[in-house]
Amino acid sequence: MDFIKRNKILGGAVIGLVIINVLLLTFVWLGKNGRNPSRHGNGGGRFLEEQLKLSADQKQQVKSLRDNHFQLVESLRKQSRESRDELHELLKSPNSALKAQELTSKLGQIQSQIEFSTFKHFSDIRSICNEQQKKVFDDTILKILRGQGATEGPKGDRPPPREGPSERRPPPQRGG
Repeated sequence: MDFIKRNKILGGAVIGLVIINVLLLTFVWLGKNGRNPSRHGNGGGRFLEEQLKLSADQKQQVKSLRDNHFQLVESLRKQSRESRDELHELLKSPNSALKAQELTSKLGQIQSQIEFSTFKHFSDIRSICNEQQKKVFDDTILKILRGQGATEGPKGDRPPPREGPSERRPPPQRGG
């Protein structure tokens, strides 16, 4: 009799866990799709457009600039991933330091291109602004670039803040 009773309890627990898993997976899947409808999150772009109060013509220009910038950066990121994969493959080969140095230099150049492209992108956006919008742009852009402007989702979706320089220092030595 105990055997049958235990199996009923175990079976009920398994069914309960399966139901919980299905609900959790549904929640996670729907939650991600609901928060980020575009392929390359545009929270910063929307935030900037709202802050600058762009005209319809300006919004179209910004969209064109953003699309071009995104295509370029995606291409550069693909090159970076490919170079990084090639670099990691070198771990299997002896005497590969020279090739590794070449690849790390290439990765640095790609990152430099990404940074310059981002600078040029925002410089181009600023150039289509009127004087009042430029003031707002100048006050807002650093927040956006640091990820402090737009909010894509709840704070829990972001990594914790980095430690400041003072938090990385060792404790002071005591005299003695």
